[in-house]
Amino acid sequence: MRKASTSLTPFVMVVLLCSAPISSAQSWSGSGDFVIDSSRPATPALVRITGNAGSDYFGVVSYTSSGGYIDLLANTTDPYDGIRPLDFEGTHAGRFEITATGAWAIEILPVSAAHSIVVPGAYAGSGDDVVALSGGTPNTANISGNAADRYFGVISYSRTGNWLDLLVNTTSPYSGTVIVPSTTGCLDVQAVGPWSINVNGVPCSASVGTFTRSFGDQGGSVSVYVGTQTGCAWDATSSVPWIYFTPNGRTGSGSTTMTVQPNYDLAARSGTVTIAGWTYTVDQAGYTDGPTITSVTSKKGTPGNPATIVGTDFAPQTASNTVKFGKYQAKVTKASSTKLTVTIPSKCRKGKSYQVTVEAYGETSNAVSFKVR
Repeated sequence: MRKASTSLTPFVMVVLLCSAPISSAQSWSGSGDFVIDSSRPATPALVRITGNAGSDYFGVVSYTSSGGYIDLLANTTDPYDGIRPLDFEGTHAGRFEITATGAWAIEILPVSAAHSIVVPGAYAGSGDDVVALSGGTPNTANISGNAADRYFGVISYSRTGNWLDLLVNTTSPYSGTVIVPSTTGCLDVQAVGPWSINVNGVPCSASVGTFTRSFGDQGGSVSVYVGTQTGCAWDATSSVPWIYFTPNGRTGSGSTTMTVQPNYDLAARSGTVTIAGWTYTVDQAGYTDGPTITSVTSKKGTPGNPATIVGTDFAPQTASNTVKFGKYQAKVTKASSTKLTVTIPSKCRKGKSYQVTVEAYGETSNAVSFKVR
């Protein structure tokens, strides 16, 4: 054998003495009426707006870069500090018109910065906000708010920003249970004062596909598939340093690659891995001098057809194994540390027996006789 981690910077509202705004990346602050032109990309985002400490009129309108109206983001005579969805329905806001007396600030944030509910779960907030749903599949929601008898609305959007449903739309105090579309990714809450949302649904569950858990001393890599609901996060961890995963987690269904490093000790070893909450034992043989063949079999046994070689310490990469039937080299079509699939060489003759050997990592195995039919 050949040895061979999005942090969100706290928001600070800067009160300026002049009316011209200061732009830093995707944040602006100023005083009084103003128009902001932005070159931001056309992707769903969040916009945090603050202003109107003096309780005068305060309005913020989004437009396309060519001046087309998109949305009224803020419209109040109260002091305002809220988060609104931006470009959730395929629009592209390139201009913001601020109507204000006094200081204001605007900051564009990624959707990943939204407050979150892991379904099933709850979140309580105050004022305008956007809440992202993750975890299980939503079903219903218990919603309450609007004790101040102002407008109270809750809209559901898909994870890609498509409008799904108007869940709440009232000017009265509200407490009720509503159906939440199963594909909901975000809730847009429009409110004055406190509110709470408790989303009920099916918790995340995951299944793990079958994968090799026994390795020769040279180690190897295998792909492991995890099936789960959209939005459900899972991770893959190991109890020992000689086993690792790439990637070590993801959201939704997908695969990870488990890699077992070579074992240079004579003693065999075992470790445990946990994938999406399921725990498995991985065994690895101790160091040996080379590959060993246990058996060579074939359903047809004729030249040009497949044969299976079972043993230990084969190379898990097809190109790293050299298999010979006597002096004729066989093509390796599939490989693992314990099994090789090869094509019987076309030059082998019917009725003749050949000594089959495997060379891997510079070492040659024992020879096993195989008779061609």
